[in-house]
Amino acid sequence: MRPRGSGGGGVAMVVMVVVVVVVGLFGPWWQGVVAKDNHLFNSNIPASECRPITDYQDSVLTLVTAASIAKFQVTKPPPLVVYLSSLQLVAQKAAQGWTANLLHNGSTLDDVHWESLSIPQYTTIMDDEQRIRVGVYSSASMLCMTTDRASGVIMMNISRLCTTEGSSCESWQIIINNQGLFHWTVTRSFNKDTVMQGSRHSLAMSTLSAPPIYGSQVPSFVDLDMFLNATAFAGFYYNGSWYEMQSPTQSQHILLAPAGFEIMQNHSARLLSGSGPRPASMFSYMKPQQDGTASVVALGMSVSDRRSGMPIRCKTGDVHEFSVSFQLLPDTPSADAPTGVRGSPYGNFTLSLPAALQTTSDTLQLFARVQNLFAGWMFGNNPASTPVLQELAFFGWIDSLFDVGASSHKALQKQLWFMSQGAVNASGYVRPRWMSSGFYDVGWGPLIDQVPNFILAVHSIAITSGDRAWLEQIEPTLDRVMGYLLQRGLNATRSPHLPFGVFVSIADGIADGLHHTSNWFDIIEFGHGDAYVGMYALGAIKAMIDIKNYLNKSTETVIYERLLEQCKAAYNQAYWRDDLGRYLDWIDVQGNAREYFYTDHNHLAVIFGIADKKQTTAILKGVLEGYHRLYNAYHLTAQDIWATPCNFWPILNPNDTVTSSGQFGKFPSYENGGAFFHSSGLEIAAWGLAGHADIAWNTTLRFLLHGFDVDRAWAQQLFWNTHSFIGWDPLNNSLMVLWGFVRGVLGIEPTLTRGIQIHNHPLPAVLEGSRYSFSYLGLRHSVCVRQRFVVPC
Repeated sequence: MRPRGSGGGGVAMVVMVVVVVVVGLFGPWWQGVVAKDNHLFNSNIPASECRPITDYQDSVLTLVTAASIAKFQVTKPPPLVVYLSSLQLVAQKAAQGWTANLLHNGSTLDDVHWESLSIPQYTTIMDDEQRIRVGVYSSASMLCMTTDRASGVIMMNISRLCTTEGSSCESWQIIINNQGLFHWTVTRSFNKDTVMQGSRHSLAMSTLSAPPIYGSQVPSFVDLDMFLNATAFAGFYYNGSWYEMQSPTQSQHILLAPAGFEIMQNHSARLLSGSGPRPASMFSYMKPQQDGTASVVALGMSVSDRRSGMPIRCKTGDVHEFSVSFQLLPDTPSADAPTGVRGSPYGNFTLSLPAALQTTSDTLQLFARVQNLFAGWMFGNNPASTPVLQELAFFGWIDSLFDVGASSHKALQKQLWFMSQGAVNASGYVRPRWMSSGFYDVGWGPLIDQVPNFILAVHSIAITSGDRAWLEQIEPTLDRVMGYLLQRGLNATRSPHLPFGVFVSIADGIADGLHHTSNWFDIIEFGHGDAYVGMYALGAIKAMIDIKNYLNKSTETVIYERLLEQCKAAYNQAYWRDDLGRYLDWIDVQGNAREYFYTDHNHLAVIFGIADKKQTTAILKGVLEGYHRLYNAYHLTAQDIWATPCNFWPILNPNDTVTSSGQFGKFPSYENGGAFFHSSGLEIAAWGLAGHADIAWNTTLRFLLHGFDVDRAWAQQLFWNTHSFIGWDPLNNSLMVLWGFVRGVLGIEPTLTRGIQIHNHPLPAVLEGSRYSFSYLGLRHSVCVRQRFVVPC
């Protein structure tokens, strides 16, 4: 259901190199790899040479602009390398076509599997409504390379690439240099009237990597002008269905994660000559249509504006020129980042720690940098993945970390408005996923936690932005969503096994091993009396009290206040167990309870104020005992289990898991004891709010030092028994660790109507003098640590 991934970590100087690799039967002067220090060229490469393309019919040419990221290496030799751009031209004998792609890492070409990653057509031209191939070479096609050692430039020209029936011909010019530039120009001449249905000029980038190779990168960009809908996504295919996001933005600021590099993409399209229409110049971001992280995405440009839905009718004699370039931005120290470690380009995490904690401060900034990732104005999982609406509360909480002026604030507002208009049905049910075809339900269960999460996300974004008009517009949708929760038990009797006022899930919670899971833990048979979703529902009521009060709806405010007290008492009656010192996990439709000590809803009970002081003490005592039991059973230390396990007790009944997942009997594994990083943020917040800022701070440090510094938290989770980062899909909700620090250690709780609540408790002395600034109701507010307490600055 959710993404998984791996990445790199560390600190030092960036060294730019250019690599030229050729594998094949021809062209001995291009053979070899050149990638050491600043030596740009192999002595066998001539200053200039041209040959017919047919000489290389069975060869592969790869041009790469690369950057060493030894600065990000902490514990994993040798120095890591990120390939920012590479063009691979593969002469396909059978198909007689060329492909161009980003090489995804430093492995051999045999490891890259280009048969599954290459894009066979960059352009689709329709002639008499028939799709035809472009870029077909012949004996007349030439490939020329020029090298300039003095300036560190390689230039390649390919001429006379024509379509099979000769409707158009094109030439390519590719320039790369040792300053991180990749520039690709295509000139196309039309020899007859042609209907051009689509024309994309993109480089494909692999997004998946595994230790010890970290060449793959996920590109991120914030663009409020990006447009998307079912029509706009129609059309790009290879190895299944792709969809395309477009924007009229001509210069795109792109962050590559987990490296943290920034690049600028520029593109243009023009009509050089002829009487036909001018081609459009649209930023294009494409990825396969799938649930979870795609293995490859494509960045570049499109010459067709998909908003119009009209093809380009080119005339005989028209000549088009398309140009795409990628330029690495310098990673240099500045006044704001004197150590050269900058924060996210989409929103500053404006935290200043004492000089003695400079390394920790750098790590926190780097964390905010490489995990605050967007695809246009979409946040969630990562830009190569699918937004999971079950994590909407996380989205809003994470965005609240950033200072005034963050572009992420407006992006999240736009995303929530988009979801309010498309994800919520007439009953108030919120669909849990979005893809190009729209919002949808999943096949593995009647997921339901996205319903209260929607309310929590809107509440948080309203606090950050202070946009009252936006909140008033979205209020009717909030009422509809809250109505759904009320009907499912918060204001109704839905189960003979649960008291009035307890949320009841659609799923039955029965131990049958089938796919009918109820919440984020999608292979665990949560259902019916689902304590996890029920806890978020209580948080949603609290949010509605604040929202209605802010909008001067006094009658509704009082109703929700009474409802919260009623539902809080009912929840504690249904799920609290004095003998266990914690809340149950779920009660199935037959009245049978489960008690595996899932941690999220227990920590949320402390954060939302559902647990009283005695219950809070018991929960956190149980958490400490849970850790020590695992330390003893697996011969581990606190440094080994640096992220919070999702549950402390192994599941005993195999049918309490989806049996086809094969997770039963493996502890830890996935959602049976595995450690998802957002849970650490909830634990940190709970410890701090309970008055244990020292434990909250040490839990934060443990995550940073043993998790982020090692692998940038670039994974789905930790298997603590084997010290393994698991999962191909990195989850950006790991930034909940920073939220836990702000909420728990600093004790900051912004509200719409009660101001900025500071849950004060003595902080560790090492934090004395710290300062943190953030956006509250659209204005900057700052707090400082003085005499070990947080106070307004």
